[in-house]
Amino acid sequence: MAARKMLENPISKKIGESVLPRPCPVPASSAEAVSIPEQKHKNGGPKPAQKILELKDMPGPWPSIPFIGTSWQYFRGARYHNMNMYKCNEDKYRRYGPAVKEEFQWGKPVVQLFDPEDFEKVFCKQSSHPIRQIMEFVVHYRRNRPEKYDSPGLANALNEEWFRLRNIITPVLSKPRAIKFLTSRMDSVADDFSELLRKGRNPDTLVIDNIQDLAYRMALEGVYMMSLDARLGCLDPNLQENSAASDMILSVKLLFEAFHELFYGLPLWKWYETESYKKLVKAESLMYEATSRQIQEVIEKLRKDPDDDEEGILRTLIKKNELTDQQLIVSVIDLLSGGIFTVANAFSFLVYHIATNPDVQEKLYAELTSVMADSEVTNERLDQLRYLKACVKEAFRLSPTIPCVNRILTQDMVLSGYKVPAGTDVFCNFNVAC
Repeated sequence: MAARKMLENPISKKIGESVLPRPCPVPASSAEAVSIPEQKHKNGGPKPAQKILELKDMPGPWPSIPFIGTSWQYFRGARYHNMNMYKCNEDKYRRYGPAVKEEFQWGKPVVQLFDPEDFEKVFCKQSSHPIRQIMEFVVHYRRNRPEKYDSPGLANALNEEWFRLRNIITPVLSKPRAIKFLTSRMDSVADDFSELLRKGRNPDTLVIDNIQDLAYRMALEGVYMMSLDARLGCLDPNLQENSAASDMILSVKLLFEAFHELFYGLPLWKWYETESYKKLVKAESLMYEATSRQIQEVIEKLRKDPDDDEEGILRTLIKKNELTDQQLIVSVIDLLSGGIFTVANAFSFLVYHIATNPDVQEKLYAELTSVMADSEVTNERLDQLRYLKACVKEAFRLSPTIPCVNRILTQDMVLSGYKVPAGTDVFCNFNVAC
């Protein structure tokens, strides 16, 4: 019951991933199936005939209206208004098949893919500099504030700039010594989160209401610790308003709301500051102030003690001396904004799947009690928790944290029997294909 509660929180519903996906999509009914001959796709959807068709022949919602394309289907009162992303995509798969064409701003075609074989084709044909959609509104905001930012950040960079930043940042994040360095620090975060859950339980039913909100606070505290090697205080049971932690929680919520509204709305922010764009400005400002202050403190400490041998992510990036202070700040902001919802959702899905599989729960409990003689978490003990790792991987498979990956094709490709030209946006939807 507690697991179900945490998936009904208002914030989770906005994310669009709170409804748990089934192991595979439901086959299209005869009434919904696309009228293309004989062959059926192995996952249940219709498959086009062997003849290669053009993009204009690809099924999808209709009509396409000037300026807004088919985005009307997300407007108030329309088919997908307020529907979460998984249900939207599952419905498209059932209605139209493994490849669906939509049109958004100015009638630009976007292809939704649901066949793993198409995913493989897309990823195999990408170059060392994959091209994908960036958040133009974030780039616009940062490019217009050169006193704060000299880069749009790894998440929104392209081509050589993206490649350079990735080669600097990714090895530091995946460095085994850095991960081991964080174990004891993350253990303290986990202890505080456990205590927060205990205090948040209903004493009679032991049900935790709004556990999803608590998961976000845990994720923010953990990602902040990982990125800046400092505690923020999000897990304090008596969290005070106007504290650094509450300001950061507010900025994260504002940032997510702004991303959602700006990504799916009309790009009026290009001409004037809309209410959604103002949310982005406030959120970025709050996060910039918090991260820049912490980064400057660490830089000052390293200047006083250049022989500091701690292996934290921020310290390592500063010591490498390959990023400017501005690039360090934007990198941390991107780590925070990108990590919080993914970590919280991954945790929620994992807990749900364990709770709904009692035999798995019992086997996992037996492993934990066998390995963990006391509450201390060490790297050696983590290495022995093989079944726990298997549970995490299976939860990722059943409920992907990221519902899709976007690419812009650099060459013409045949996907599900349709010729899709270079320059077309395609989305590989894992959570429906599974």
